[in-house]
Amino acid sequence: MKEYKSYFWIKCDIPTLCFPRNGFRKSKDGFRSYLKFTLRGEISWSKTNNWDDSVIRTRGRVHKEFRELTYAVIGVGALGGFVCELLSRQGIQNIKIIDGDTLQVGNLARHILTLDDIGKKKAKAMADKLMLNGPSIKVVAKEEHLDKENITFLDDCDVIIDCTADNEVIELL
Repeated sequence: MKEYKSYFWIKCDIPTLCFPRNGFRKSKDGFRSYLKFTLRGEISWSKTNNWDDSVIRTRGRVHKEFRELTYAVIGVGALGGFVCELLSRQGIQNIKIIDGDTLQVGNLARHILTLDDIGKKKAKAMADKLMLNGPSIKVVAKEEHLDKENITFLDDCDVIIDCTADNEVIELL
């Protein structure tokens, strides 16, 4: 899965450069003269944004001790999709998703996934969507239904949220 980073940068448009003739001194003054001569026009500075997580989530972010926990969401259908979306937007950094279903056309009326995701496994499509919500979000997706063999996937989770409405899942937990 793609991992996003925080970048800090300043953008500017540099006008056309032309190459000067020989004769510029190899000093600061000579370099300044070179720049004045070679730049045709002004440097235009553009407004940019700081993509650091502390700037992205200035409002609505949960406390640090909750952001650093690992959350598991079992089932990312209508309810689970919204739960995942809200967790990621509140600054939760570690999310695990487990769901073995594939997105169908009939799911679109109540799901946050889109037409582009039809035919894809819900867990993978949801993970890809969540990681677009911020550079610090890490999502691990398991494209299976929860059962006795894969329940160890949840071993390192601090918070487990069941969104399946399935009694067998509750019994497993």
